[in-house]
Amino acid sequence: MRRIFIVVFAATLFAASAITQKAQANGIVATWPVGHQPFGIAIDPSDGRVFVANSGTTVNPTVSVVNPAAGTVASLATSGTSDLVAVDSAARRLYSSNANSTLDVFDLANSARIATVAVGAGLGVAVDPATRRVYVAGGTGPFAVVDGVTNSVVATRSVPSGQVWFAVALDPGMHRVYVSNIDQTKPTLEVLDDRDLSLVSELPMPKVIRWGVAVDASRHSIYLAATDPAGSSNSSFYVLDPSSFAITQTTALTGFPFGIAQSPLTHRIYVTDAAANRVYELDHHLDHPITVGALSRRDAPGWKAVRCRIPGDGGRRFGGPRRRERAGGRQRDPQPGSTSGPRHPPCLCPGPRLPGVHDESIGLQI
Repeated sequence: MRRIFIVVFAATLFAASAITQKAQANGIVATWPVGHQPFGIAIDPSDGRVFVANSGTTVNPTVSVVNPAAGTVASLATSGTSDLVAVDSAARRLYSSNANSTLDVFDLANSARIATVAVGAGLGVAVDPATRRVYVAGGTGPFAVVDGVTNSVVATRSVPSGQVWFAVALDPGMHRVYVSNIDQTKPTLEVLDDRDLSLVSELPMPKVIRWGVAVDASRHSIYLAATDPAGSSNSSFYVLDPSSFAITQTTALTGFPFGIAQSPLTHRIYVTDAAANRVYELDHHLDHPITVGALSRRDAPGWKAVRCRIPGDGGRRFGGPRRRERAGGRQRDPQPGSTSGPRHPPCLCPGPRLPGVHDESIGLQI
């Protein structure tokens, strides 16, 4: 099995405000073996458990459960290959959005799978804890809403012809659902009303938004990470006004922006770059040094990007898992050195390949 470490920067920094233990240092403090091609990740803020979607496991698919406090790794059997996961901590529920267009529902109290819901989708997933509604995107398949109490589909919306819906982010305070449409010729951000899935607005975007959609629930600002279809050297970070939907700030990025997370405590934004093995950290009040990984620097006020590479390992190459693409009816991994972004690039920042590691693992930075 390939020797891979996934350094969980975006997810753990996002969840840091919800975990009682404060960060003590920047570095890998533990590594945990998980399944093949770990992709989606979610953290239960009540106990710190980490749930990892093993997106490359097609036989006996699972979600790995890392318990840093107990020092254990368990697994939950899913009905299909897990792509992304979401946690409703208050209701003690874990949701796994699967490649076979189902949504698995797990009881976090006893780890039992209590329902498998046919949703016709299996990509982006987000949950509103207040209403217990779960929103699931599935590419060209229908956009589905699942009632977390009855575990049944209560609403769907067809995806317009030519569009491909990927990421989902919620702003419950404004009853908004934001969905990225990755149509390479006409990329948009779809804005839906979370009560009836009616279209509030369709926002043409200058560049393609894949998984990079996040919302500041207190300020209602919309954050987007985008890649230029012509090449990853011309990527961007956008801030949208929640009332006018106008782009109020654009920050130039390079690489392949992918995962995005926003800390509700500090309002910092973290964006993973799948092309260069790094994490961007952005803030509009940069009055103190920024530290990510091993680098620190001071920028001028205003939205600025801090480009931080994960420290190297004696010249060893950096690599991360990539979702397999189908070619001629068979699955294959994207060719090494390809300049085009993977269809589903890793959602976390890849770290160095180290000797003596024989399982795919995640390294926790907390």
